[in-house]
Amino acid sequence: MNCVDCILRVSSNVDLTQEPEILDWSIQGGGKVASAMVAVARLDAKTAIITKVGDDEAGRFVISDFQKYGVDTGHILVDEGAWTLTTFILVDEKTGTPRWVRSDVIREWNLPEPIRRGVEWADISEEERAMNPLGGPFRPYLTEELGFVTEGKVLNLDSILPDGVLEAAEIARANGIPTCLDMYRFPDMAELLQKISWCIPSRKSAEEFTKEADPRAMCRSILKYGPEKEGMVY
Repeated sequence: MNCVDCILRVSSNVDLTQEPEILDWSIQGGGKVASAMVAVARLDAKTAIITKVGDDEAGRFVISDFQKYGVDTGHILVDEGAWTLTTFILVDEKTGTPRWVRSDVIREWNLPEPIRRGVEWADISEEERAMNPLGGPFRPYLTEELGFVTEGKVLNLDSILPDGVLEAAEIARANGIPTCLDMYRFPDMAELLQKISWCIPSRKSAEEFTKEADPRAMCRSILKYGPEKEGMVY
């Protein structure tokens, strides 16, 4: 999954019924694997991403942002029936704590023009959503690109969008390619974990999957399913 993150740094303890002072802002590409690929590319490694965007302005931003950092975009699918996810994040100026909000929360604020454009990208009508409920990032992914997995030395996966994830992991393992999973919910996480070399769960996702409260117990539980290396819980 990839998205466009519209980030607003605001004063502490924002009351969303009142428009806060916007201290700073940025628009960045987002998504677990997407962010990892950019980070690795900035360390001068060769990277590529298999993902999907809508045929819209936000999707074009995503592609250009990957290209800016040298990530191979030749395996991004542009789907005319999809829209590209745009998120809005308020960051507390003192603590740095992020808070995700819907576009309608900030729509009437005095926003910088680029953030205003982000709101427009996110403004998909309820009628459009009703006509095509799978039109967003959850629209099923086309798996024709998965053979490209064998060109890499490491496969990094998220499990936010399940379509193609298990198949990609199976292809990698069959070809001796290590796999890394940024863990999220998945229809059959136990089966997926059997094909993973490194599992990196968030504390929340590990707790939801294992039903454990202690981070060490979470890791021990996850390792029972087959990851070769100990996971990190953050």
